[in-house]
Amino acid sequence: HPTVGFDIDANRIAELGREVGPALDMVSGMIEGVTGLPVAAVRRLIEDHPPVLVALFALMLLLLPLLCTLLAYDQTATDIETKHVRYLLFRSDRASIYLGKALGAWLLVMLAVALGLIVVGGFLGLRSSALEGLEGIVYLARMGLTAGVFALPMIAVLGLISALVGRARRALSVTLLVWIGVLIAAGLLGRVDEDLSLVRYLFPSAGRFGLLFDDFGELAKIVGYQLGYAVVIGGAGLWWFGRRDL
Repeated sequence: HPTVGFDIDANRIAELGREVGPALDMVSGMIEGVTGLPVAAVRRLIEDHPPVLVALFALMLLLLPLLCTLLAYDQTATDIETKHVRYLLFRSDRASIYLGKALGAWLLVMLAVALGLIVVGGFLGLRSSALEGLEGIVYLARMGLTAGVFALPMIAVLGLISALVGRARRALSVTLLVWIGVLIAAGLLGRVDEDLSLVRYLFPSAGRFGLLFDDFGELAKIVGYQLGYAVVIGGAGLWWFGRRDL
């Protein structure tokens, strides 16, 4: 049974403690494949934290941009498309509508993340020793906090595209095209000049795997970029929504 197999694997990895054996090599290799981070750096992570949770953290960061996109691409687009926003303006102003939609999208994403972490934490705590007690609970809380910070720039760029396009399905299509286009451009330009690959930071999914590490200086840089992106792009979306024809 798949669940039983996961229980056994989780217990085996946890029982290895902090020793880098074959099972931890497997976990570090998996994380390296998902994140592109160096194996040595990943091994330090799984020596310092519960290995199964580090793997789940990497998986969460991998999937979070897609989750945000699916849950938050339609912040104002449908209201603009159906002209419903005109009725909302009788009871509120444009800034309140835009910011309220953004806050609602962020809370929806955080609810989904919180439910996922609670289910995973409960499962690991009850069915295996991989949670490793209080340390694992604190690490899960860190995962939730990280998701909350990372979701901010994603909500901002999704809100801007939603306001610019004004049609829900088109907003989703444009978001995916921008995301993929930035990745392709960064890959091609990076072959010409490594510095040109920095264009990947035009979309906020860039650099997110650095949030796995414990170095305060590196975390401050990444979080600073995420918050700065949210402020600039969020401000641009608010400005456009405030002036566009509704």
